Amino acid sequence: MRAGCLALAAAALGALSAPAVAEFPLTAVEWSTLPDYCKAAMLKSAYRHIVPSSNRLTPTWAFSVPNTYGVPGAHHFCMGMVLLDRAKKRQASYRDALNELTYSHVEMDSSQPGYPYVTHYVATAHYRSGDRVRAYNLWQDCIEAQPQSRYCYLSMADALLTDKRPKEALDLLLKYDEAKEAEYPDAEHFIARALYENKRYPEALARAERAAELGYPLSGLRDKLRTIVAGNGGAGKR
Repeated sequence: MRAGCLALAAAALGALSAPAVAEFPLTAVEWSTLPDYCKAAMLKSAYRHIVPSSNRLTPTWAFSVPNTYGVPGAHHFCMGMVLLDRAKKRQASYRDALNELTYSHVEMDSSQPGYPYVTHYVATAHYRSGDRVRAYNLWQDCIEAQPQSRYCYLSMADALLTDKRPKEALDLLLKYDEAKEAEYPDAEHFIARALYENKRYPEALARAERAAELGYPLSGLRDKLRTIVAGNGGAGKR
């Protein structure tokens, strides 16, 4: 399956032009939301001219920051993250986002720790662009390669929920729940969301509460579930 995933990625790269040096400046908000490894990669690259004037980080700082996920050509990948967000708002194209994301993705081996992190962005970009077959193939190969990592499970489950396939989303997330090596707030939230969509409200509330304990910042789903469970005396589909 790894060969299939790499072949898909290579085919994607072949179909897309090589990334050009980014010309559209990052906004102050876009810059502020990038993780530190992305800011460091931008400042050390040919993309440093698009860093907003509000930046106060120095080159010395940039060279002290580790590449958290070991992403090759991290400035390309991070620009792809920005373009993916812009494309969702119809301010850029998914093709441009894929040019940047895939540049880094094809340089990675599926055994590398950061591979699921990178792949889940690439698959999401394909999914949002309308190429759902390629997206699901990438997600499935990613999960097979590193079943303990949450990234591809979560973005694939999000797509399944969007496609009105809640049972499949829940089955996928419970598979992750068995394989996980640690607890993460976003994973607990996604499991709560899938349980909610399957009307398993008491179980969903327990997961939402756990997500909050782990630091998940949003409380909307948890509050809704508290109301539902309190209103029916704790009953619900199990």
